[in-house]
Amino acid sequence: MRPLSNILFWIVWFSSLTTDGDIINYWIIINGDQIYEEIDKHISALFATGYYFRKDILIKYHISGQKSALQAMQRYSANPSTHAKVMLYQEKYQGHKNALIKLGYLAERTFSTKYLTLSGSEMKKATDEFLQIQPGSSYSIGGTGGLEIRITCRSDLMPAWEELIKKYDIPPEDPNMTGVPVDSAK
Repeated sequence: MRPLSNILFWIVWFSSLTTDGDIINYWIIINGDQIYEEIDKHISALFATGYYFRKDILIKYHISGQKSALQAMQRYSANPSTHAKVMLYQEKYQGHKNALIKLGYLAERTFSTKYLTLSGSEMKKATDEFLQIQPGSSYSIGGTGGLEIRITCRSDLMPAWEELIKKYDIPPEDPNMTGVPVDSAK
């Protein structure tokens, strides 16, 4: 006879993570003879659930890691003596971002444009319109300083950016402007 089966009954607590990131706690009462069978069954179910929802769990982990790294960068950026820590957290942030891209949660795309630049008024209009269409959504915009714009956002929001880039990549209203940034003019 196993030592755990000598006890009349057991109260066992289990915790499980849902796809929404909520934790469900539940109790079961079992008698001493069933303890091993019940624990094995629930542990197997938890491992199977973790395997099935692993992508969702990894996405939540990397989103949380990004937020944590961003908070740390903001905390340390005020003091010039902590520049090395800021750089470390920038690397961590970038690592989480790359993982989210690999998982398909984020998409990164570089657009080659004819007229649209990062610093132009049309880009400001595009970002303002994006926030009207998708309030509360986050994105990052970068580029080479020329006529390339790199956007990183949730995968499901990239079509909205594609439309906005097309919409605002128009010739400037001022006929003296060539549309080519000053630093790339020959």
